[in-house]
Amino acid sequence: MMRHTKPLVTILAVALIATLGGVAQAEMITAEDDAIADKMHPNTVYDSTSTTVRDHGSWAYKSWIKFDLSGQNADADESATFRVVYTSTKYAPTLRASGLDAGFTSPGGGVLGTDWSETELTWNSAPANNTTSGSLLRSEATLIGSKSYTSAPTIGTEVEFEISKLGDYLQSDNTVTIIMTSVGSVDATNDRFNFAARDHATYDGPELDFAQIPEPGSICLLLSGVAAIAATCWFRRRRRSVK
Repeated sequence: MMRHTKPLVTILAVALIATLGGVAQAEMITAEDDAIADKMHPNTVYDSTSTTVRDHGSWAYKSWIKFDLSGQNADADESATFRVVYTSTKYAPTLRASGLDAGFTSPGGGVLGTDWSETELTWNSAPANNTTSGSLLRSEATLIGSKSYTSAPTIGTEVEFEISKLGDYLQSDNTVTIIMTSVGSVDATNDRFNFAARDHATYDGPELDFAQIPEPGSICLLLSGVAAIAATCWFRRRRRSVK
């Protein structure tokens, strides 16, 4: 009887792994809103087909990008990937992506909340913006990652940032806001990064890849499949023992 135990366990383990692989779900969504904030024109709304970041005194741009995960059943405990597409020959020494911390609440005074839109965001109203700096943000935002450059990436290059835990930036209204900035500049005209906005004519706009929690129906299907395999193995073993 014991000689059948190891093969049975192996079969069940392989079946479980295979079934889990089929149940695991990944999803990708594009940005719902993206907007540029301009330090030189702090109360002006910019809705462009490109998102731009640069840091050069008063010639400073930062970009806000919002994803709406409502109805997506996103797994807040898993990692995610934020992605933008480079669209220009211009570049700056360092590019940064930060996330608006979960639980963000507007402090008032004209600052927008997590439901901001590209039709209203400005330098003075953008959530977690440090309005005195061309590159810094307030403490309500946390750096996700940075990339250093000594030359411009090829136009059309995808630039990715790994978010270690989606829940760190998932708000109560199921939105995630990413803030892009650059650090270091010697040329106000050329030292910048341009990326495709959500309505860019050629390239995909900002994207967010994340894991989804399996639906109850998928879990039941998994358990049913494993149970069926286990039953088949048991009957085969019983038939051999009878012989």
